[in-house]
Amino acid sequence: MSRTRVLLGSGVTALAVAAVVGVPALLAPTAQPTAGQQAAAPAPTQPAAAAAVPTSPAPTATPDRIVLNPDTDLDARQTVTWRTSTDVTAPQAQISPDTADPWGFKTVTVKASRTTNQQADGGYSQAFHTATFEALKPGTTYLYRVGDGSIWSPWLRFTTGKPAAPTTSLIAMGDIQTGIRSDWSRVALAAYGDRPQARGLISVGDHTNTFNNDAQWDELLDAAAPLSNGRVWMPAIGNHEYRSTDSGELTPQFRAQFPAPANGPTDFPQFAGTTYYTDIDNVRVVTLNSYYRVPADKKDEQRWLDSQARWMESILANNPREFTIVNFHYPVYSSSPDRANPELRNTWQPIFEKYGVDLVLQGHDHAYVSGQRDVRGRNTGPVYVTSSSSIRQYPQDYSDWTKNGATPKTAYQSLMTYQLIDLQDRTLTYTAKDSTGRITDQWTVAHRGNTKQVKHIQGIGVQRTS
Repeated sequence: MSRTRVLLGSGVTALAVAAVVGVPALLAPTAQPTAGQQAAAPAPTQPAAAAAVPTSPAPTATPDRIVLNPDTDLDARQTVTWRTSTDVTAPQAQISPDTADPWGFKTVTVKASRTTNQQADGGYSQAFHTATFEALKPGTTYLYRVGDGSIWSPWLRFTTGKPAAPTTSLIAMGDIQTGIRSDWSRVALAAYGDRPQARGLISVGDHTNTFNNDAQWDELLDAAAPLSNGRVWMPAIGNHEYRSTDSGELTPQFRAQFPAPANGPTDFPQFAGTTYYTDIDNVRVVTLNSYYRVPADKKDEQRWLDSQARWMESILANNPREFTIVNFHYPVYSSSPDRANPELRNTWQPIFEKYGVDLVLQGHDHAYVSGQRDVRGRNTGPVYVTSSSSIRQYPQDYSDWTKNGATPKTAYQSLMTYQLIDLQDRTLTYTAKDSTGRITDQWTVAHRGNTKQVKHIQGIGVQRTS
């Protein structure tokens, strides 16, 4: 892929890359989980009509689906992606340091070096573009916009990272998946209102319900816009981003919209763009691909997990950041016994404990459970959280926790939840809230000298429902 560099003022360069990924034909919606995975749906009160195929408007020259993407060095570099129609022949981005001085607002234009068209399942073509601004100043606020030279997005804002930042806030979301525009948008709005200054958004997979349904992806990027165009989105891959368990085919929507830094393991081609790390201020966020049932040869399932375990050791052994958060889809401890992942737990949990991971964020089970297990007789182990921000909620049973030496502190279902992570004075404060803003769970992880203390502050209790 060719690259274009331009100078941004005094020593600031920009790198622009445009990429588009092809999209196969529309698939039928995936089947609902089987019995034991969720409560039975209520019987319809009238004959069910044939399900309508969701549709979305075709893209135009006006940019949409604008997302700030993760990078290895967010102190000096920032990547942005957006979508347009294929009529756009000169995709480009502009950037300027933020200033109130009308004569001091000086923009630099970054032209994309390549654009590839794709055919969406709705019968229209579309193009995704990627631009990367380089050699930015740490801890500095910039304004940017994307377009084609005549039609532009509104000006948007981001702030570069700074390892010595006195405070940092992040937002996290469990599975989004269904009812995205109609229901999840309320959760996104509440999270944005709670932490408008947040530097990043972490999500744990299953962003849509159907592998490659462009209408669902349109709902996602529309509802997430207040969060995604002003803070870095660090998504993990879930099982619903794949066509099926057997095929192992990842929706091309994911890599087109969420290009990730190429700093992950390379043992499996599926790791590209789905296993990576991002440093934001004084926290390292490690994103894993937990869909270890993809390999056709069952013997490769363990190799899938081992490869990422070795890679984690390589990036955590000399981690320059104070805090470490890990996010992925399948949980270490399941909230439903028939969804347990013992191979994952046995392979990854020792790495989390050995290298002092502070917080492990997971999804898949569509219920909320948080807790920890005692490590080496001290209260220092990672806080494990499984959550759902979706309207799809399953009954929870935390016996997989207790049978494997972990203690849940908060457990519930049927509440759409978002999470806030605040870092200040060497203390990480984790807070879960429902979509009305009520606190449902809260922990602190305090680093003191070479030790740390984990404390459960408050929660709505442990509710066993199955």
